[in-house]
Amino acid sequence: MKKLPDIMLTMGIVSLIFFGGYYIYSANLFNSTQAVASSSHKPLVVSDSEITNNHIEDIKQNVVKNDQEGLNRVGTVAIPDLGILLPIYNKPYDEQALLVGAQQLEAKGKDADRAGIGQGNFLLVAHNYTDGKKMFSPLQQNVGLNAPYLVNRHAQDNHWLDGKKIYLANDKGLYEYTIDVQHTIPEYKTDIQNNTDKPEINVITCLEPDDSWRIDTHGNLSQKWSWNQAPSDIVNYFNLSKQQFNK
Repeated sequence: MKKLPDIMLTMGIVSLIFFGGYYIYSANLFNSTQAVASSSHKPLVVSDSEITNNHIEDIKQNVVKNDQEGLNRVGTVAIPDLGILLPIYNKPYDEQALLVGAQQLEAKGKDADRAGIGQGNFLLVAHNYTDGKKMFSPLQQNVGLNAPYLVNRHAQDNHWLDGKKIYLANDKGLYEYTIDVQHTIPEYKTDIQNNTDKPEINVITCLEPDDSWRIDTHGNLSQKWSWNQAPSDIVNYFNLSKQQFNK
């Protein structure tokens, strides 16, 4: 029969191996990039089929339809290459609201009341479910792995989505933003909310597994259209007869 000190020593060694291994994995101390890739998402359907004016009006109404009690619908966001299509509401600190869509986070500072879709600093937040599919999960390059956002515990910028498009739609029209960087920011970094003169977007979700950090996907406004002038393939990203929300 083993003595108590021997048992405690064995348990200590096992615990050290387990927790040490988990730390190395999550912190990516050896710069490993092996993970379940976020390619498990399905891109939105691409369709350039012509749309009648009546159908355009239906799509326009749907992107701002107040379909959740107690929530004000701001519009809809689409990131086609990542299969992201979500309604946008306006309660970023409400857990129930975060379960049903993306939420607009208020800008701060000069002329912040004017910030919105197509104007100033437009901020969106949504959950990362660590599955590469749901809500803003596809924004993380490697599912369940901190790298390349944290390497040796140091925050890094990431450029895997550079040039990809983010589309926003409201009752006034459609807006295209071009992604130029992903920043890795601390959980309570607030200056990201500072309003800007130029129209830009910050799309924010948790990093997993180290959710004390956030992935901030930044883009700049590159084009905008009225509903009747927008290309049919862009309009069809918001056509719920062809697409499905990823929530």
